[in-house]
Amino acid sequence: MDASTGKRTKQLLIAVVAFLLGFPVFVILHGVFDAMAQLASGLALVSGALGVLSVICFYAALFVCPAGFASCLVAALIVRLTDGQPKWLSGILLAVVPVPACLVAVLLLLQALSLSKTERDEAAGFNGSFEVVSSGLPANWAVYHRPLRDGQAEFFVDTTEAVHGDRAVKFQLHKAFPGHGWSSPGLFQLTDADPGQTYDVSLWVKNRGSAVRLRITSEFPDEEPKTPIIDTIGIDRTGEDEWRQFSYIYTVPPPHHDIRLDLHAMEPGMVWIDDVRVVPARDR
Repeated sequence: MDASTGKRTKQLLIAVVAFLLGFPVFVILHGVFDAMAQLASGLALVSGALGVLSVICFYAALFVCPAGFASCLVAALIVRLTDGQPKWLSGILLAVVPVPACLVAVLLLLQALSLSKTERDEAAGFNGSFEVVSSGLPANWAVYHRPLRDGQAEFFVDTTEAVHGDRAVKFQLHKAFPGHGWSSPGLFQLTDADPGQTYDVSLWVKNRGSAVRLRITSEFPDEEPKTPIIDTIGIDRTGEDEWRQFSYIYTVPPPHHDIRLDLHAMEPGMVWIDDVRVVPARDR
């Protein structure tokens, strides 16, 4: 290997390490800037600037770092393997091969970081009673699968305990999940809604020692105002092994045109959810 090839290989390997280390760094910075933006919510300019930095770090971690890592690693291999070969050969390979390597790296990372699974069925609609099931999942609901995959919780479509129809969803938790979000077992759905329209959101819950954290909000477009409804439904409100209905009134704040309903199981035990409805208030 001549000196120029060795120098190019070394430079590319340094870039590989830099992109590899850049991923966790940008992930941490994304979280830091996002938290700071929340704390500075009363200062519009500061909060907006921090929000922009958070988004930049998010995309840098998710796309730039994996793509850079893959392309530099492949380029280093090409330079090393074509040492002593005609320069046009390495030139062609360097121009063509890193691009698909970038795409593969990004797709693999997105798959690895996927936090939820969704089985789509247009004919099933909102599927609030979970009657339509595909591959073991209720159609059109995104199920947070990481705690299920890690064995910290289990998810079932129960055909013996439904309050409406023939099916209900059931979570069995082996540990507590304080807080909320993607790390806790649950499911969500995003449904279209009219800006300014008031909706009835209701669900039935049956509990055996656990709790459900509910969040109703609007997601798109990413503009204020957002007026989320957040509630935790525990054993003190459901009773033990009894179906209870819970209802909420939510008005979609313009310019938003959707409703996102998140349901998370929080405490060790079992909890069932069924007959989830989102209907215009005029239809009550």
